[in-house]
Amino acid sequence: MHSGPRKVPDRKCKLSAYLVPRLVQNRECSKCYRYTDVEYTTEYGKKCDQHHTPKCEVIYKEHCDYTEKHQCRTHYKEVCKEGYGNERSGKEHCEKIPLKECETIQVPNCREVPEEVCSGEHTEESCHEVPIQKPRRVSKQKCVWPEILNRDDERC
Repeated sequence: MHSGPRKVPDRKCKLSAYLVPRLVQNRECSKCYRYTDVEYTTEYGKKCDQHHTPKCEVIYKEHCDYTEKHQCRTHYKEVCKEGYGNERSGKEHCEKIPLKECETIQVPNCREVPEEVCSGEHTEESCHEVPIQKPRRVSKQKCVWPEILNRDDERC
């Protein structure tokens, strides 16, 4: 063993190297190219339609059907005769004789019948929201890996 004075380092500050993390772009073994694509956005617009409808109203008219009906009346006619038999005294003898008179009459059977009457047209507009696809050109980038080779490529 060695017994001699032991060497103790001096207490001085020294610079030492250390690592600092940072983000750096790393170029991979892919090829990138730019291209234009079309993307669609949905906007809403107002769409209106016009409807033409006739201007109509319902009126009620009286409609009558007629049926024939036989109607008879009896009235009495006074007939006077000069007396006869025991009554030859010159006095008149009067009696009422029934007379039947018949006639055919038209009996109305009336009712209200609805009838639609149209005059001119009425224009009505109805509107609603509809989706509209708006195209927009955008620039994009696409990266493609090259074909795999059988040998190891360490050039990247």
